[in-house]
Parts: sequence; structure tokens; C-alpha cells
Amino acid sequence: MTVLTRPDPLTPSDPPAPADPDDRRPRLLAAVLFAALAGFALAHLAVVAGLLLLAAAVTVVLALP
Repeated sequence: MTVLTRPDPLTPSDPPAPADPDDRRPRLLAAVLFAALAGFALAHLAVVAGLLLLAAAVTVVLALP
């Protein structure tokens, strides 16, 4: 009687191919998108700060006798 053995599942038959160290496009794209998002958020914060300063100035002017 022949007993069939299975290969060890912890050792793959074909090792994964090494990543190409010269392919930096996904990382560059992520950095560009992050910088664009940060600039967008900073612009909105500047607009909100300006509106708050305008509201404070209007409040002070209206509070004068």
C-alpha cells in the first residue's frame, strides 16, 4: 500500500519574487497625494482663521458706543 504525503504547507514550493527596489512610483504617488491633501487642509484652516478674525473685528466694532 502506498502512502501519499503532502508537502509541508509552511514551506511554499515557489518563493515570492523580490520587490523591485527601483519601482518607487506608488510611494511617490502616495507622497504627492498626501502633500496635496495637507495643502488643501491648510488652506481651509487659513480661511476659517480669517473668518474668525473678521467676526471678532465686527463684534468689536459693533460693541463700541
